[in-house]
Amino acid sequence: MIRACLAMSVLIVSMAGAAAAADPAAECDRLAGAKTDPQKAAPGVAWADIDASAALAACREAVRLAPESLRLGYEFARALDKSGQQDEANKAYAAVADKNYPMGGSELGFFYLAGSKGLQQDFVKGAHYLQIGSDGGIADATAALAALYEVGYGLKEDHAKATLLFSRAGERAPDGMNEVAYDMALNHDRLDRALALSRAAVTATPDTSQDKGSYLDTLGWILHLTGADKDAVVALEKAVASEPESQSPVPHDHLGDVYAALGRKADAKAEWTKASNLLPLNGEKDLDRAALVTKLKEE
Repeated sequence: MIRACLAMSVLIVSMAGAAAAADPAAECDRLAGAKTDPQKAAPGVAWADIDASAALAACREAVRLAPESLRLGYEFARALDKSGQQDEANKAYAAVADKNYPMGGSELGFFYLAGSKGLQQDFVKGAHYLQIGSDGGIADATAALAALYEVGYGLKEDHAKATLLFSRAGERAPDGMNEVAYDMALNHDRLDRALALSRAAVTATPDTSQDKGSYLDTLGWILHLTGADKDAVVALEKAVASEPESQSPVPHDHLGDVYAALGRKADAKAEWTKASNLLPLNGEKDLDRAALVTKLKEE
């Protein structure tokens, strides 16, 4: 009797697993859903853990069967993005964002702010799509939108609206400040406003936060761009001390550049070498690999 019950339990579990595998929508949700999506139908998966080929196959079939589902359309975009099919991914993100799917808007908004994922930097379009994300309750989108209002980038400057949105973003507010500050720095424009945002992000973030190192890196890099290299070194040395070396090569590359500007060639080469060693572990869109190789050869 016990064996029969056990056999029946195994059969039921197997049938349930087969049913899930046979349901492309459930598989797409499981393999490509975002953990931060308010409309997710499954726990979600971190970007680094997406199985691109499996997610793409499941989501392609899911959207074929349910083309009206914006959730599945967004997850299909994620799968395309992860598989490196960037043009198609951007079209898929836009398709759901233009129908007011919050995560689609948030993704595109940040792509346009940074000028990443094959899109040209465009703060007007970034603000438009971030508004869609913010309206749907995406805290990171709300924080970035608040920062854009604060500095008048991509939309009319409005400090009252910025304050309201920062309040809504809660603990994610510093992230929005940092994101916009760094994107302004990449554009080499209005660095005084970028510096103010960056300082606010650093000040609002406790030293125990895992984001502190990234915010200090932004601050240090903007200080360097404004010519304040001695202050930049202080911020960037704190940044590399705050971030475990497994996380990002960018602060090391930035610190190397500032050391070089101050004539500290040996220190510069040491930091660039650290950055180079980290590239296979964690490549970053903000790091010019070719430039890094050239700097190491020259030194």
